[in-house]
Amino acid sequence: RTNDGLWRTHDLKAGLEQILNDGIALLEADMGNIRVLNSESGTLEILAQRGFGPDFLEYFRTVSPEENSAWGRSFRSGKRVVIEDVNVDPDYAPYRAAAERAGYRSVQSTPLLGSNGKLIGVFSTHFREPHRLFEPELLWLDLNANRAAQFIERVRTEERLQRATRAIMAAREENNREVARELHDVFSQELVA
Repeated sequence: RTNDGLWRTHDLKAGLEQILNDGIALLEADMGNIRVLNSESGTLEILAQRGFGPDFLEYFRTVSPEENSAWGRSFRSGKRVVIEDVNVDPDYAPYRAAAERAGYRSVQSTPLLGSNGKLIGVFSTHFREPHRLFEPELLWLDLNANRAAQFIERVRTEERLQRATRAIMAAREENNREVARELHDVFSQELVA
């Protein structure tokens, strides 16, 4: 799939949904989500998802690095976590009931790393049956994760630039008002004189 549409997109959620859909199709996964780091809370929050109901989304609304979910492990380690079968992974035991209700048995979570090497999110895909990923799939997954990370950074940079531009424009307007007041006062005094 071409990136042309993605690079014209300035809406973070819409772009991540496109990337997620591409990744799900690429891996022939059944569902997935992209979580982005909220720097204020220090948690991962779902910004794009496909295939999950409201109960799952509420249960896993945010993820911290202390959790042993696939997202939490990837968050903590900065590395991809593949759980081929959640029913036999001992660390996944607290989340098995939620996985069963959501309808998945396998999950992979790949960290999204910014250009500075720091985690900015996690890209996860889920499979209804136990699933093993092979090297070509992992390479494609890495490319898609890199695409997501670059997109997140671009949109965030654009948002910072827009805020800075608005601040500069507001400062200029205030400066222009101040100059206008000064000119008004000077001319008013001259007219009175």
